[in-house]
Amino acid sequence: MTTTPISLHLKEWTHLAPTDPGSQLTGVFLEEDTSVKKVVSQLSAQRMLTISELRAGLSIETTSYVGRIRLGNIQITIHPKITGAPLVHLLRYAYGLRDLKTGNEVAFGGEHQAFQELLIQQLIEEVSELVARGLHRRYVRTDQVLANPRGRIDLQRIARQGGVIQATLPCTYYPRLEDCLINQVLLQGLHQAARLTDESSLRIKLYRLVSVFQEAVSPIRLDEHTLKRLHREMDRLTAAYRPAITIIEMLLAAEGISLAESLPKMRLPGFLFNMDIFFQTLLSHFLKSTYRTTRYATSTRSKA
Repeated sequence: MTTTPISLHLKEWTHLAPTDPGSQLTGVFLEEDTSVKKVVSQLSAQRMLTISELRAGLSIETTSYVGRIRLGNIQITIHPKITGAPLVHLLRYAYGLRDLKTGNEVAFGGEHQAFQELLIQQLIEEVSELVARGLHRRYVRTDQVLANPRGRIDLQRIARQGGVIQATLPCTYYPRLEDCLINQVLLQGLHQAARLTDESSLRIKLYRLVSVFQEAVSPIRLDEHTLKRLHREMDRLTAAYRPAITIIEMLLAAEGISLAESLPKMRLPGFLFNMDIFFQTLLSHFLKSTYRTTRYATSTRSKA
């Protein structure tokens, strides 16, 4: 059994065997670790990635899942068949992400980059745009006892305490704060993205954005309840946040984190994104856009 770290790069829907000419898998086996064996078994059962141990070494068969996963001393990076600018444009179209004209489309698709790096780069661009425009603020009710009165004086509280007995007054006021739910979700999403990338340049950019948030925004736990509440609260004032929130949800789902408490959780040692779902979303978006365009054209002709 080899203990030397090995990094493998494959395309989706490919098969690599230890007997293939020039194969890196000859003499390579999984570590004798029950947690690694359990993850491999779960990946195979869910048809995400099939890894078999043969006499000559490992046999790996990829499916529609792309990304990067680490199994003991073996790191497997699965690339989509579509790369570079075409993939970026299709991704933005399918999920309603903005084209921020940063020129990173051509740079993406290097040999050592994983699919999550594309999503993380887009997240960095989206959040940087939000920071440049100014983060969303909400009026938050605040009850404090102040020496300099502000807002509405709480007369009922004064009556309950038997009148003014100190040189302060209980006040209720509503400051506009950045410490609101949507910014809290954004902050946790940046932390999540930093844990998913191996690229130091992306991690540096993420932590720079985190430093902008962490002084004014409180940390929270991302779960199903939090995201449902967030979607209920979002309106036209926070429409610019939708692309970033979409990316954060994609990162969480592809890391194997179940947001629903009632569902079983399979925390992956990495990130695997299902390209079948991507193409289904892409086709659905295209058909809806075509239908709306056709309906509008028909309505215009009938009015004419």
